[in-house]
Amino acid sequence: MALGDRDIHERIYDEITERIETLQSGALSPHEDGTAWSQIDIDQALSKLHTDRETLRQHWAAHGVVAWRGPGRAKACGKEQPCPHTIGLGEEYVPEWLANPNSQ
Repeated sequence: MALGDRDIHERIYDEITERIETLQSGALSPHEDGTAWSQIDIDQALSKLHTDRETLRQHWAAHGVVAWRGPGRAKACGKEQPCPHTIGLGEEYVPEWLANPNSQ
């Protein structure tokens, strides 16, 4: 599968997973203000990432299609894919791709 063939769900999932793996590895760049990550910072960031990844799964048709509403609608919200929840996660995690999905 070429990179251009991956949809928004896959891109967001991969970005969130990469961030989780980076936090768990301990190979962290300092915060923008130059301060180091505390364990509380890491735990809070991991919690948010895991929550966001689960939200993505719930709104990803590949993980739960509502059969009676037709293909491409998620169980969690019944909206067509990508739903507003996915778009919101895309704006946070892959804004460059979301702005121009055919360029990457």
